[in-house]
Amino acid sequence: MTDISARRLGLVDRWRRKWFTESLSLHLPDISQRDWRKLRRTLRNDLVDAAQTVGMKQAIADLGSVRRLADEYREALDLSSRPQWMVGAWAAIVAWVVLTVLLFTYATGMYHAAQSGGTTVGVARNFLGVIVDVGLDGVPFGMSFTLSSLIVPAFLVLVFLLTARTWRLAPRLRPSPKDR
Repeated sequence: MTDISARRLGLVDRWRRKWFTESLSLHLPDISQRDWRKLRRTLRNDLVDAAQTVGMKQAIADLGSVRRLADEYREALDLSSRPQWMVGAWAAIVAWVVLTVLLFTYATGMYHAAQSGGTTVGVARNFLGVIVDVGLDGVPFGMSFTLSSLIVPAFLVLVFLLTARTWRLAPRLRPSPKDR
């Protein structure tokens, strides 16, 4: 059935269908765009066909949970033996944001401690390899990076590699079909 019949769906049914397909896309982050477009088109048309007889709410309920359906598609497309690049990228971004917030919280705390202590001399401390300079001479704080600062990007690369499951690139380390 073509998408022309989708125009006959009500607003709520179109929203439900959209919500379901978007939720499914979140559970399949590493599917190729070509495969995703084909899968989404087929799924949308199947939902429209089923909605004509049982209604959209029941058609979606008949498919089961989004996670289970995503697992079935992952098995059918053999995605479980590939690295999950997007998952690794998002994990590294979240880790970078957390480290940045911690660094600025540390620097701000040092500044306020130096200010309340009544010191007029700058204070420098090391936080994860980044030297935080706090002075009360017009510049609240500064940061300088040394060779030991490479620990932060190394940590971010490690987070990316582990959460992306890059060991799946090695044929001997891929999960076999019987292990899944």
